[in-house]
Amino acid sequence: MPYRMLSYYTRIFDKYKLPIYPVVIYLYPDRLGFDIPDSYVSSVNNKDILAFKFEVLKAWEIKANRIKRRICCLPKFALISGKSSF
Repeated sequence: MPYRMLSYYTRIFDKYKLPIYPVVIYLYPDRLGFDIPDSYVSSVNNKDILAFKFEVLKAWEIKANRIKRRICCLPKFALISGKSSF
């Protein structure tokens, strides 16, 4: 995913020339205990040439009451932990 995020970022930036805040949203854990990367680093001869960071949101860790009142998030509400009725 880190390389793909860098690719998306560069293509969008190249096309629109606007500031971008890169975020990846994982809907469910792939493997228990698996560390999800939040950056891409390219190195040559042990020297970092490029470092790209992005935000990682894990839907299963977000509490429902934090986003329940945001209308734009309601379609994703069923995926959030701690779901309660309205």
